[in-house]
Amino acid sequence: MSRTNKCRYWTALPPTLDTMLGGFNNTRLPRVDITGSRAFLSHPSIKKRLLASSYAHAVDCGAGIGRITKSLLSKLFAKTDLVDPVESFNKTVMEGEFLRAEREAGKIGEVFTLGLQEFTPEKGKYSVIWNQWCLGHLRDADLVEYFGRCREGLVPDGGVIVVKENLASGQDNYDGTDSSFTRTEKTLRGIFAKAGLKIIHVAEQHGISLVSLMLTCRFARRSIYSQNVRTDITTDHVSTWLYNGEFTVMQNRFVRARYWNADIEIFEDSKGKLCIISCS
Repeated sequence: MSRTNKCRYWTALPPTLDTMLGGFNNTRLPRVDITGSRAFLSHPSIKKRLLASSYAHAVDCGAGIGRITKSLLSKLFAKTDLVDPVESFNKTVMEGEFLRAEREAGKIGEVFTLGLQEFTPEKGKYSVIWNQWCLGHLRDADLVEYFGRCREGLVPDGGVIVVKENLASGQDNYDGTDSSFTRTEKTLRGIFAKAGLKIIHVAEQHGISLVSLMLTCRFARRSIYSQNVRTDITTDHVSTWLYNGEFTVMQNRFVRARYWNADIEIFEDSKGKLCIISCS
């Protein structure tokens, strides 16, 4: 896994909500995601620890432009710090319109331009350390060390570390496009154990197909090679099929859908090129 490649990948993208959500900002995904996260934080076992910490300080890790900060953390916690290695994202946080209201209300704390493998939370500071769709960029060993530092960063006798990630089935998957892993639940639980963390609550995010989301993010970042099929198919079409469930997942490696009454398959060839072929 190349840290340089992953930073280069994200630095090349615009600091927008569509970038943060892989092109799904104008779908139901943002609302469903935040609703699920809010429900998770209201679970009795979580809420008990947050009450003990007085909902004082949150940190949004891998924050991007602060989508989670704006829609969730700033509404529940007195102040939120943000961590991200991409300077353009952090500039938007500190100067852009997106978080202007939160900045003026004193809801935004420190902004750290760091990768999580370099971030050390201040000891005893945080009510919640929020990690969502970002931990795949850390190697297993780095993740164990990071969680160990996060444990020290929680308010004494209170606070929680939240991990919200897509899960792989069968085995961990590596995406060379953005240099990230999608881990299995077994792998993540092993990492938690090595870091000395105790799992106090687990919940599934309803309303989002994690398999389709993972495939969508992979496919939406690739150019398409069409063979024996309409050549006006775009990644937007593929994203729509995947998000709306208009497909059949085949061994988690390719999908089958219908377009203009034709059966098609979308898959990656041996060289990693995204291909579409007619199956009619």
